[in-house]
Amino acid sequence: MAPNSTTFDSVSPTVPPPESKRYKYEIVWIKVIFFAYLHVGAVYGLYLLVTEAKWPTWLWWFALLWISSQGTGAGAHRLWCHRTYKAKLPLRILLAFYQTITFQKDIYDWCRDHRIHHKYSDTDSDPHNASRGFFYSHIGWLLIKKQEEVTSKGKKLDLSDLEADPVVMFQRKYYWYLAPVIAFLMPAAVPWYFWNERFEVSWYVCNMFRYFLTLHATCLVNSAAHIFGTRPYDKNILPTQNLFVSLISNGEGFHNYHHAFPWDYKAAELGSYFGNWSTAFIDLMAKIGWAYDLKSVSATMVAKRAMRAGDGSWKFDTRNEKAVWGWDDKNMDKSDIKMAEVTYRTSSPKMAPNSTTFDSVSPTVPSPETKRSKIEIVWKKVIFFAYLHIGAIYGLYLLVTEAKWATWLWWYVIMLVSTQGTGAGVHRLWCHRTYKAKLPLRILLAFYQTITFQKDIYDWCRDHRVHHKYSDTDSDPHNASRGFFYSHMGWLMCKKQEEVTSKGKKLDLSDLEADPVVMFQRKYYWYLAPVIAFLMPATVPWYFWNERFEVSWYVCNMLRYFLTLHGTCLVNSAAHIFGTRPYDKNILPTQNLWVSYITNGEGFHNYHHAFPWDYKAAELGSYYGNWSTAFIDLMAKIGWAYDLKSVSAKMVAKRALRTGDGSWKFDTANDKAVWGWDDKNMDENDIKMAEVTYRGESKSG
Repeated sequence: MAPNSTTFDSVSPTVPPPESKRYKYEIVWIKVIFFAYLHVGAVYGLYLLVTEAKWPTWLWWFALLWISSQGTGAGAHRLWCHRTYKAKLPLRILLAFYQTITFQKDIYDWCRDHRIHHKYSDTDSDPHNASRGFFYSHIGWLLIKKQEEVTSKGKKLDLSDLEADPVVMFQRKYYWYLAPVIAFLMPAAVPWYFWNERFEVSWYVCNMFRYFLTLHATCLVNSAAHIFGTRPYDKNILPTQNLFVSLISNGEGFHNYHHAFPWDYKAAELGSYFGNWSTAFIDLMAKIGWAYDLKSVSATMVAKRAMRAGDGSWKFDTRNEKAVWGWDDKNMDKSDIKMAEVTYRTSSPKMAPNSTTFDSVSPTVPSPETKRSKIEIVWKKVIFFAYLHIGAIYGLYLLVTEAKWATWLWWYVIMLVSTQGTGAGVHRLWCHRTYKAKLPLRILLAFYQTITFQKDIYDWCRDHRVHHKYSDTDSDPHNASRGFFYSHMGWLMCKKQEEVTSKGKKLDLSDLEADPVVMFQRKYYWYLAPVIAFLMPATVPWYFWNERFEVSWYVCNMLRYFLTLHGTCLVNSAAHIFGTRPYDKNILPTQNLWVSYITNGEGFHNYHHAFPWDYKAAELGSYYGNWSTAFIDLMAKIGWAYDLKSVSAKMVAKRALRTGDGSWKFDTANDKAVWGWDDKNMDENDIKMAEVTYRGESKSG
């Protein structure tokens, strides 16, 4: 049957992956002649079916079509290739018989090619690479000599499960004795012998026309179901949901689902057998005891995948409400919690949160909104920011022409502690709860955060959690899909959007409300902020080394606040527009090293949106461009920070392989993709989350 695809495919639905070279096609002319005869014979068979065939021949022709589809779908595809269920000997013999009727290679060859297709989907190593066009993926690949890359990859596959099945190996050994009899002689002989149908009618109706239909049904899965349709489960791969193909192939056209979850025996997310009679057949075999260990996918796993990587055509009841802002979000997946790495473990009261794992906003096209709220400008904010920018320019002039060296140092220190107040404090500690902090560190970080003059901690976290749960939609405070200026600074100069306010009211902020440091700062913020954010920075140079107050004010306040504010704003704008997306190409956030330098580590933003609970906010083995991580590690060593949460290398690789844009470096990317159940690279969490019904024991499956 046609392909399947790995859970970790990252081929673009519109742009084929780059190939190192294009191979020349070596046409096998004997195959061309055979298929030419097949198509001419099929047309003649259709004519005979309509004009001359007896009604038992019609029934026999339809029965052959149906059992052929089961030999491919329930047999070679779902049983032997993907190991989505197990079958006892009688069923394996029956399905091998059915599969031989299809005349689509022996089971062993069929499965080998199909597993290659799933591990190297739509690349030059894929036998029917859909990125080469409809004709090639449909039937062109059958008319040429097998490509060298396909052959080489096939030799590397583990096919020991097939080699251990005596039914498979018997069919393979005697295939060219069995196939002519079972696939052609028997179908034509039955009508001729039992109800005196003319042999010519039997041959062209029950062989040529029947084989033409079953072959093209299988080929449509490789072609049409990789081009036409929706991608509700993974928009990053070519396979689609194609109901027409499913109706023709008895269930193999729900192809986007199948490539996302190749171990599901249903090969679809269905509550019925509509367009999927192969599933009905397997369920029937399970009820009579011939099939067992039917593997499926939990509704939670399906929803998680569709939310994160789907094209939006899958229907959610509460899509964004189930996204997570960081550690301790009630919707955080248990598997993500189990796979997280936590260092400096101890026990202490709860601490703070940030971003959704499940953002599914397109990097180029914002998610559709029901309406766009009008922007209501707050003019007093516009005036304040105008003064800030003019003052910053004057501050830069004074810094260069007049400021003392001690003022230079103080100005730099104020900027450094401001970035820690934002990055290590309100962002990674309180908003995303990526680690926990003891009281002295919480007080210190609250002090640092107050210097930033970027709202109190409670307000900052609430807006940031809303941003992560509704990233780049109208419910996002700084929605990047509205353009650079709006996401950078425009949102600060207008009245908060109604959608943002309403979503903020629904968030659970009990962890912040339980922290006395947060609530103290919130209660007295407008008493503390003017003193800590403006009076103190300007007073120190003026009082301790006799800097002119005008210089102190414009350098240590206006210029410093200008730089730290724009540093934070660049994360919302530039780091949502410019850069690579090695971990998730379906969301706007990017990896932007320049922004990381400015913010001391907040520009590795694609990683952060993929793994919002990682205290490093980046996949780094050093502190390069990420001084906030160094600060947290230092606090952990002196005992002020603990329970530092991180992400395992395995989880990072899995995510990058599945949804990244290819800029993350793999040693053997496709070699770690999976073809289905029992692939040695299949993730343990996927195995644990799979649902297995009709459990039983048997030697073979």
